Amino acid sequence: MPYRIEWDPETEYVNVILHGDVGIEDIRGAREAAWKLADGEGLRGFLTEFQDARLDVDTQDIVTSHKHFEAIGMRRYIKSALLVPMDAEIAQDATVHEYMARMNMWQVRVFFDRAQALEWLLNSREEGSE
Repeated sequence: MPYRIEWDPETEYVNVILHGDVGIEDIRGAREAAWKLADGEGLRGFLTEFQDARLDVDTQDIVTSHKHFEAIGMRRYIKSALLVPMDAEIAQDATVHEYMARMNMWQVRVFFDRAQALEWLLNSREEGSE
């Protein structure tokens, strides 16, 4: 598996760390495993780290990847922070994913700095969320 998952019950977020060559099925598998790990235990959000990952996805995968949130039973108030390297193509892909997800009322943000991602993730729910 090209990912590792860690649940932090103190902060109520799941950290998904992707590494190596990663396809859309790997991302979906990691997301499902993380969701099951948290299993409604007061989950506040996900921090998905792409720092050491190389994506092998097509544009359609990126544009529609937010639909997987609903398919696994996630709620729109659960935040998803994506931590990506600033100078990589993955940053562009993540930004497209963020845009499409936000257009569909999901709380997704792209970050280049881990501290900023955690600050956003651990703050209370955003206005207008379910």
